[in-house]
Amino acid sequence: MTAAAQAVAGARTVAEFEQWLDTSTLGACLVYAWGPSTQRRQAVWAHAAEAGREGVVRLHHRRAADGGWEYVAVRTNPPITAPRAPASPAAGDDDHPAQRILRALRRAANFSRPCPSNAELARQCGLPDAASASYRVRQLRDLGLIIVSEQGPGLPRVVRIVASGKVTVGGVA
Repeated sequence: MTAAAQAVAGARTVAEFEQWLDTSTLGACLVYAWGPSTQRRQAVWAHAAEAGREGVVRLHHRRAADGGWEYVAVRTNPPITAPRAPASPAAGDDDHPAQRILRALRRAANFSRPCPSNAELARQCGLPDAASASYRVRQLRDLGLIIVSEQGPGLPRVVRIVASGKVTVGGVA
């Protein structure tokens, strides 16, 4: 490997990775990190690993043409486009709209991000509108799976995931 190849290492941002997740289709690939050695200290690495644990992507690495490595995410589940309505969000059905909302809230808390708005949750989780997302958030709160704190007009709510104790970031619009 040449000295130039050894010096070239990089990674995408978490925002770029999330944008790809929002728009990718089944089987799509994204090189999220590259270089002569692992990029495990990069924020996107942890983000990709979380998406892998959630079953949204499959992660692997491959040799790059320059002799370094490319770390690749392959979309394994297509973006959710239509909601399905099983009987109960507590029944353990991973495709229940409330479970999809809970996964989105967990992701925000795990990565110290602000809580998504109802409109963002609806878009991410394949729900028809913000009111549907709001209803599912209330369901999760009523079931005791999350604790919701409102910060005031124009500020995102803060959500604590009861199972993990992790909290979404507050105070930013």
